[in-house]
Amino acid sequence: MYNQLNESPPAVKLPAEPVPPAAITDPVARLAMERFNIPYLFPYQRLVISNILEGRNQIVILPTGAGKSLCFQVPSVMLPGPTLVIFPLLSLMADQARRLEETGMTPGLLRGGQSREEHESLWERIGQGTCRFIISNPETLLAESTACRLKELHISHLVIDETHTVSEWGESFRPSYLRLGEIVEAAGKPLVTAFTATASPLILEKIRQIVFAGEAVLLVSGNPDRPNISYSVLPVLNKNHAVTLLAKSMEKPLIIFHRSRPGTEMTARLLRNRLTSDEIFFYHAALEKEEKKRLEKWFFSSKNGILCATCAYGLGVDKPDIRSVIHRDVPPSVESYLQESGRAGRDKDDSKAVLLFSEEDREAEALTEVGIQRERYRKMLEYCGSRTRCRREFLLEELGAAPEACFGCDVCAGKAASVAEGERDILLFVQKNRHRFTSRETRTILCGLMNYFCREQRLWKHRWFGRLDHWAPDDMEDAIGTLLRRGALKLPPTGLFKNRLIPG
Repeated sequence: MYNQLNESPPAVKLPAEPVPPAAITDPVARLAMERFNIPYLFPYQRLVISNILEGRNQIVILPTGAGKSLCFQVPSVMLPGPTLVIFPLLSLMADQARRLEETGMTPGLLRGGQSREEHESLWERIGQGTCRFIISNPETLLAESTACRLKELHISHLVIDETHTVSEWGESFRPSYLRLGEIVEAAGKPLVTAFTATASPLILEKIRQIVFAGEAVLLVSGNPDRPNISYSVLPVLNKNHAVTLLAKSMEKPLIIFHRSRPGTEMTARLLRNRLTSDEIFFYHAALEKEEKKRLEKWFFSSKNGILCATCAYGLGVDKPDIRSVIHRDVPPSVESYLQESGRAGRDKDDSKAVLLFSEEDREAEALTEVGIQRERYRKMLEYCGSRTRCRREFLLEELGAAPEACFGCDVCAGKAASVAEGERDILLFVQKNRHRFTSRETRTILCGLMNYFCREQRLWKHRWFGRLDHWAPDDMEDAIGTLLRRGALKLPPTGLFKNRLIPG
C-alpha cells in the first residue's frame, strides 16, 4: 500500500559558480532553477514531483523546513490543468500567494467573504489559462456556489497541506475537514497529494479513509526527526511560576503555546508585568486580521520577542530563528506537539523545546472526548510521565519512524526532573513543622512576605523565612493547593490542629 523513504537528505556540495539554466538538461531541475531559483532538488523532492507527474496519489510526510511547497509548485507549471491547494488557515493562504507572486506566478485566492464578481473574475482567469494555481480552504470549496463549479475547472492536481488536521480539527471545531473527500469528488477526482510534517500510523489511516476513500496510496516519508531540537519535560507545581522562570532564562525569540485563547492573553499580561518587557504579545485565531498581520510582522523581525500563542500560530510559520518553544499545556497529540515544537530552529541552529506538566494536565484528560482523541492525549501524558525513556525515541516511535540516535533530551542527558521545583522544600517545611502552620502562614514564611500579618504573627523570625522568596505569593498558594489535591499534604478539618498543614 505504501512506498516509504526513511532517509535524511544527503549533504550536497553545490558548485562554486551558478549553473546556467540552459546548461541543465533535466527539465524538472531546469524549471526549478529558472522559475524558483533553486539550484538543487533533494532526492525526496524529486520523488514526490516524479509521482505527481506520473499521476500517483500520495501522502507526503516531510519535516518542517524541508521544502515541501516546492514539491507542488514545480509540477504546477508542467501539468495541463490548474493546481488547487487547500490550506487550513487564511494566513497560510496569503503566505503561499505571496511566495508564488515573487516567482512571477499569478495565483488565484478563493476564500470566504469575496463578492460574486471576484469569484466570476477568478473563474474567467482559470478558463483563459492565465491562472494555474488556486489557493483555498475546505469551507469555501464546500459552499454550493463553489462546489458546483469545481469540475468545470479541469483541475490536474489537488494538494492538501497540513493534512494531520483532518483528525486534529475535523473531529472538533473544523468538521469541514471530514468532508475533504467530497471536494475531491466535486473536482472530478483529480490527482491528490496530501502533505504534513507529522502523522502517526493511526492518522495516516484516517487520512487514507477520508481523503482517498480508503484506496491504496503511496507514502513518501522523510525522516521526521529534528536533531537540532533538544526536548525536555518539566514537572511543575504552578505553571505561572515555571513560565516566568523559563521566560527569563531561555534564549529568544520564544514561543509559549497554550491550549486556549484566554490562556495566551493571561500569560502575556502576567509576563509583561513580571518581566517589565514590551516585547511580549499574544496571538490567537480570534484577533482581527490587521492585528494578526501586525503581530506576525513584529515577531518575524524580533530578536528578543516572546509570543504567547495557540496552535493558530503554529502551522506554516516561516520564522527561521525561533530559539525556544515552551508548551504551557500538554498538547492533544504527539503530532500536535511535534508540529508546534518544530517551529523552533528552522535555521538548523540548536534550539530547545520544553513541555510543562502538572496535575491540571492529568485532570484535563477527563475533559477530552472519549475515543481516539483521549487515547492520543494519554500518549502525551505517558510521554510526560516517563523519566527513563529517550524523548526523541518515544516521539519517533509514535509516528511509526525508526529510532534515531538522540541529539539532545533531558532523559539522555541524565537531567530529567523527578519532582517539581520547590516541591521538596515545601514538603520538608511541613514535615518539620507538622500541625503548626496554616496554608497562609506557610506561604508567608516560605515567600518571605514582610507584611502586617507576618509581623503580627512574628513569622519573620522563623529560620525558613524567605527560603523560596523567588516565588510569587499567588503561585505559592496554588502550589500548596496542588500538593493538597494530590494528597502529598493534608489539612485536618477538625480538632486541635484544624487547618494546620501535615504531610499526606
